[in-house]
Amino acid sequence: MYIFLIILALLMCGLMVLVILSQESKGGASAQFSGGQANQMIGAPQKMQPLERMTWAMMTGIFVVVIFSNFFVGGGGKNILDNNNIKEAQKTKTTTPKKTEEKK
Repeated sequence: MYIFLIILALLMCGLMVLVILSQESKGGASAQFSGGQANQMIGAPQKMQPLERMTWAMMTGIFVVVIFSNFFVGGGGKNILDNNNIKEAQKTKTTTPKKTEEKK
């Protein structure tokens, strides 16, 4: 299930790149270099275009898929303390020097 969700997220990311690249420019920095033509409607609110809605929906979908895939991550109940090196180190007892109290 985890692999399926990762593949789904990657496909959504690729599709989102294509949708973003197919959108029209809204001015911004590219308008400064094109002669300064204003291509915005001043004073009238514009409706969201279908491609822009699709971009927001896919961004939300990717976010949900990534968060949902977090529930499937795991090592089958393994704990970090189950490492063989840690177990071997715990078996071998090392003696640590005791601190001696100094009298003043």
